[in-house]
Amino acid sequence: GFSRNKDPDSYILLDKRCVYLSYLPLPHVLERICFNIAWSSCTQVVFYSGNPKLLQLDMKIARPTFLVTVPRVLNIFMEKIKASIATRNVFVRTLFNLGIRFKIWRQSRGVYKSWLFDTLIFNKVRREFGGALEYSLCGGASLNPEVLQFMQAALSFKIFQGYGQTEGLAANIVAPLDCYDTETVGIPFPSVLVKLEPVEGYDGDGVGELCMKGPSITSGYFKRPKETREAIGDDGWLRTGDVARVKNGYFYIIGRVKEIFKTSFGEYIAPEKIENLLTGGII
Repeated sequence: GFSRNKDPDSYILLDKRCVYLSYLPLPHVLERICFNIAWSSCTQVVFYSGNPKLLQLDMKIARPTFLVTVPRVLNIFMEKIKASIATRNVFVRTLFNLGIRFKIWRQSRGVYKSWLFDTLIFNKVRREFGGALEYSLCGGASLNPEVLQFMQAALSFKIFQGYGQTEGLAANIVAPLDCYDTETVGIPFPSVLVKLEPVEGYDGDGVGELCMKGPSITSGYFKRPKETREAIGDDGWLRTGDVARVKNGYFYIIGRVKEIFKTSFGEYIAPEKIENLLTGGII
């Protein structure tokens, strides 16, 4: 997903120059696989202090260049930045808001920095998070596009979204470097075959339950034949339970099969869409 050709600018290079901050639980497959890739690439690995409330301070000390994160962390960071800006004078608030809008507009062209606005305000914000961030990989749950755009603008770096399951070693679908769509989870890894099975309530071409197959997909659950039969068919395809849509070769996660319900008017509702709209709101 990160690399589609041999062009050095088409993939992320992790080496001894890079710094990786490990703070997510290591039993979580996303952190485990990224941690293993980091240390096997001779990347400098720094463990956080152990207190999630001090994560921003840990970042300021460790100065990570690559960060693996989840939507909840980015939501908290966004609220902290907004709360800090709200205490400043009207000139700073106006400048910050103008800069955010300008940099979000530039993101659609693959530009995440602005010499003028970064010099005036965003470099100061960036230093509060270490000042060295280059890339971030976000997974584990659905990320609100507005949060993604805001954080990319405020910290002047690229955030990739990805999709994966424990049954697939977490590395299943990831957005490539030349993708600037804030809603897609990207394209399948070369080792993963993907197909979409029809789901009641979702009509149209290119929509269905996401199923995966390949050498990185588990063959079953240890000593749990019933669960294995429910999740994996005789043909080896893993039914993820997630509903996806494919458009122009990119995949979008739009709901969960089991969470879909039908109203008395016969309309199917995916509650995750409503949840994403309310995240960060007054409620």
